[in-house]
Formats: sequence, structure tokens, C-alpha cells
Amino acid sequence: MLVTQLNKTNKQTKIANKNHNNNNNNQNNNKYREDKAAREKHEQWQKEARMITLNVHYSNGKKEKSNELSLENGNERALKVDPMEMTFRELKAMVRDAFEISDDQVAWERCRLRKYYPAIDFMAEGYDDENIQDCPLEIAKFNRIDTHLILEVLRETQLSFDYFNPNDILISLFVVTDKNMAAVVERGFVQPSLLMQQDMPEGLSLLYTYHTHVRIHVYKHIDNEKNQKKKGDFTTIIVDSTKPLNEIKQIIFGKLKSEGILPQEWTDPSKLNLIRFGYQKCTVFVPTNTCRSLENFNVKLGDLLYVEHQPDSTTEKEEKDHAQLMGDMSEDKENDNMIDVVNTDADIESDAKVIADDSIPTSLISEEQKMKEESDQLRREQEQLHKISKLARYYEEQRLKITILFNRPLPVKPPIQRIEDLVKTEAGQSSISTVEERISFDHVIRISKESPLGQLKEEIGKQLGLDIHEFRLRKARNDQEFKNLKKTISHYNITEGGVVYVERGVPTKPNEIRVSFALYDPLKKWTDPWKQIKTLYRDLFEYPFDKNILVKDMKSKIVQLLDQFFR
Repeated sequence: MLVTQLNKTNKQTKIANKNHNNNNNNQNNNKYREDKAAREKHEQWQKEARMITLNVHYSNGKKEKSNELSLENGNERALKVDPMEMTFRELKAMVRDAFEISDDQVAWERCRLRKYYPAIDFMAEGYDDENIQDCPLEIAKFNRIDTHLILEVLRETQLSFDYFNPNDILISLFVVTDKNMAAVVERGFVQPSLLMQQDMPEGLSLLYTYHTHVRIHVYKHIDNEKNQKKKGDFTTIIVDSTKPLNEIKQIIFGKLKSEGILPQEWTDPSKLNLIRFGYQKCTVFVPTNTCRSLENFNVKLGDLLYVEHQPDSTTEKEEKDHAQLMGDMSEDKENDNMIDVVNTDADIESDAKVIADDSIPTSLISEEQKMKEESDQLRREQEQLHKISKLARYYEEQRLKITILFNRPLPVKPPIQRIEDLVKTEAGQSSISTVEERISFDHVIRISKESPLGQLKEEIGKQLGLDIHEFRLRKARNDQEFKNLKKTISHYNITEGGVVYVERGVPTKPNEIRVSFALYDPLKKWTDPWKQIKTLYRDLFEYPFDKNILVKDMKSKIVQLLDQFFR
């Protein structure tokens, strides 16, 4: 009996252990399936996150020029691919299927994929190297969006594809002459700040296309009547960005000459200046030890460069002097954090004496001297640059200009009429309007901020039809008067878009003070018989006096003024 019961218990224990193991296995299997599903979901999410969109175009190969396309309507497809899984060979097959291109129409070896920039209609590097066909697309580092490729097809007369230099870039050229220089410079200030279509000289139109992180400039000549491209001062050219500037100038000279847009007086390619406008900046490409090519000047695909001819007075020595200055500046920037101080014993003794006398730290003296040297060097560089580039000089002149708003001054009554208005009868007081005329800053002038204030006053006087001795200038109605007309506009902190208040009256000279005269009526018998005004005096007129005038002389002058005004 006991043995039977023990066997039964062991059997039940085995069954329970088996059931427990089965449950554990089922739980493990369920957990594995859940983990597998989670992993697959995560892998799917990662794959979707890696997906990029390629905009593929199709060229039928009918054009004669290697970089001129023949794109038909509808010859563009948007393909989503995984750059980690898809190879270049698979992408090419995918593109052929998307455009339904069979081997009978175009053989596999007679087409290839290339990078394409539709904004400037330019085909760049190709992806036909046999060594990369089985490599994933990620080696090309395509952007997730706004990446364009083109399927290029060999022309019937071609046996193989033309070689493309990866350093080649397409740039736009605009010829600057004395006739269009003013318009080009004015456009240079508008270009960085306004995101809209702007008119350029000779029919050149600038279009801005903004994408996520890339700005593409599109330059086209537009004939509004025929809507066709026309010749003017604009053209495009493909050049090697790593070649020296002297060779690039030769190529550009030949291009402009072949296009028929090279001025006849331009005969020397070495006299060409290549210039680029930036935000409030004009850069002239002058070769130096560190900057010898377009690549060194950070010229990118699609950039617009302005081409001008150096003035006839420019000598080869001036060009070398400027190049030397630019080279010195670049070396100074590289060694900006390294200061070499070489002093003789006499210099050290002299410096120690100065420090003992004036208690000025040596570091401050060295820093001040260094800043002065850098300032002088920048000034010399600017002077040399203006000698070889009329466009840069004119640009700098216009860059210093600011827009200033000013008002038309209110009319001022003569003192005798002012007295008549103050000494009122009941009928006279009721007829006087208490509403003041509103001041409006609706006049505009554009002038260099380094010009003297006297020049600004003359220009304002011309617009208002007033003599400069008939009005005064202030920054605001209640601010101090601008007395010294020899100081610059920037000295008075007048900036772009600032206002200047104009009022009629005799201006005050720097060595003068302006004295206000008022009618004092403590009993308000004449000025306010109805006791409606709190003040006991009323303003009459203002007049400037010398700061060092004696009181007795001032009294005599006041008597003369009163006789003159109220005779």
C-alpha cells in the first residue's frame, strides 16, 4: 500500500514538473515571438527612417552638347530607396523599370546615372564606375530629400561616355561696365535681404529657390516679349575650381569673346577681376599664397561672379603690392594666437621706465600697438584694392551710405506776431486753435555715414528749398541740437533708417549757446486774463549767443534784438 502511494505521488510530481516545463516553454516561445515582432517592428521603423527620395530624370540623348539635356515632359520619377540595402546596380535597374526602358530600346551599357542639378540644368559626377556597382548607395551620401539624378543615354555617334572632372563647377558670369556698375552695386545691397525676384541690368533676372537646407541661385536672361533667352552681359561656363586664377581668367576671357559680350577695349585677360557679392561685402579674387583658385575662395556650383576690367592706370606693381598685403593678412590670421615680441635691452629699459611712470601694463601696450598695426594694414589693403577695382571702390562708397528720414519743419511765426497771439482779447483767444500740426517724417535722403553733418544739412536744404542758416537739426524734437557741422553723421549715432528732426530757426554754432526768451506775466493780465493757463510765462523766441559773451554785452545785444523784432 505504501509503495503504491509513493509511486502515485512520484507520478503526479513528474506530471506537474512536465506541465510546469511546458508552461515555461510556452511562455518563452510567446516572449520570443513578442521580441521577434518588436525587433521586426523596430527594424522596419529604422528602415523607414533611412529611406531617401531620389528624383530621377531621363535624358533621351538627342542633344549635341555633353552637358545640355533633352528632357521631355513627364520624364521624372520620385523613387524611395534604402541607401543601406540598395546598390548602384539595383538602382540603375529600378530606374530603367520606372521609365519602362527595355534592352531593345537602350542597352544596359549605353546608359548611366549622374548627379543632376535641375535649377541650373547641370549634370555632375557619374556613378558608372564598375568598382562601385555592388556597393550600397550610402557611400554617395545622398540627401534625404532634394536629391536629383539623371539617366544619361549615349548618343548614337558616341562609343563611350565623356569623362567628367569632379572638380568642374558651373558658374554664372556677369560683365560689369561703367554703364551698368551703379545698377549692379545697388542690386548687390538688395540681393542678400529680399527673398523675391529682382530685376538685374540688361534683362538679367535673379530667382531664389529655397529648400530645406540648400539655397540655389537661378540666373536666367528673360525676354518679356518673346520669353526666350537673349544675349546681354550674362553667360555661364564650366571651369575646374582647382585651377589657378590666372588660367581661369584666360578661359573666361575666351568664353566672353566667343559669346560676343566682351567689350572691345578689354584686350588683356590678366586684367580681369573676378568679384563676388556677399552680405554687405564685396570680395575681389586676388591670388595669394593661400588663395590661388576658385576652390580656395569657396566658390560653389551655381555661384554668380561679376567680371570687370581693371582701370588702365593699374600697374603690375600695384597688383603685386595688393597680393603681398593679402598674403600678409592671411599669415597674420593663421598666427593670430601667437605674438612674437622682440625687444632690445634699450627697448626693455625704456618700456620699464614708461611702466614705472604711468603704471600701464605691458600687455595693454602690446595689444594697443598690435591693433593699430592691424588697422593700418587693413587701410593699406583697402587702398590697394580700390586701385585695381572700380567696382569694389564704388561698392565701398555705396556701402557706407545710409537712409535717413526727416520732416518738413513747421512754420514759425515772427516774434511780433507771437506777441500779438499771446496778448489776447476774449475774441482773439477764442479764435486761436489749440490743435498742433502733426509732424511726419516723410522725406528720405541716402548719404554716406562718414560724410560731415554739413553735407547732410545742405542736401536736406535742397529738398526743402531752405537755406542752411534758416533751420536746425536734432535727433529728436526734445534732443540737443547738432551744432558741429564738421563732425561725421556716424559721430551723432545716426544709423540706417534713423530720423533727423528739422526745425526752423537760427542754428547754433559749436561755441554758442541758445537762449530762450519768454514773456513774463505774473498777473496774467495780458496773456491769460481768464486764468486758464498755469504757467506765468509764454515762449517768444530763441537766439544763439557766444559762450564767452559778457553780461553787459549780452544786454546790449538783447536790446538790439527787441528793437529789431518789436519795432
